[in-house]
Amino acid sequence: MPHNMSNAASAAHEALAKVEASMPLRHNDSDPLIKEDGWLHLSRRGMWIAVGVTFLLVGAIGIFLPLIPTTGPLIVAAWAFAKGSPTLHRWLISNRLFGPFIVEWETYGVIKPRAKVLALSSMGLASAWMAFGAQMHWALAALGIVLCAVGAVYVASRPSSHAIAD
Repeated sequence: MPHNMSNAASAAHEALAKVEASMPLRHNDSDPLIKEDGWLHLSRRGMWIAVGVTFLLVGAIGIFLPLIPTTGPLIVAAWAFAKGSPTLHRWLISNRLFGPFIVEWETYGVIKPRAKVLALSSMGLASAWMAFGAQMHWALAALGIVLCAVGAVYVASRPSSHAIAD
């Protein structure tokens, strides 16, 4: 194994430990609306888990369908799981395929160059389709194009490595 690969694995392991250490495992007991055994806590937990599962499924579908994004939905799934189920969050960030980029996002706000290219390309293709290929109302197409443009600016503005983000 090359030396730089072991350093990368070590850095990813340290970042994962930071994320896990920063995750609260219990809610604030001073909040009267959220109690560990209360119905509101269970409904909020269930809502966050449902949001996480939904975005996990969208991300999984995006692996096979080129115009559906993968990275963004998986990041949203990790965020929702962190709020609703630390166990599911740890499961997702320990996944050998998706975990490293989610940990880098959570720790440093980094989007790797390959993911940026894929995201920007899919947003560009979706915008072109809405502008020229889709038979939809012009206002709906314009809204979709504007949302893609805002997303593209955000994705392009994120750092590509954690050395830049530090």
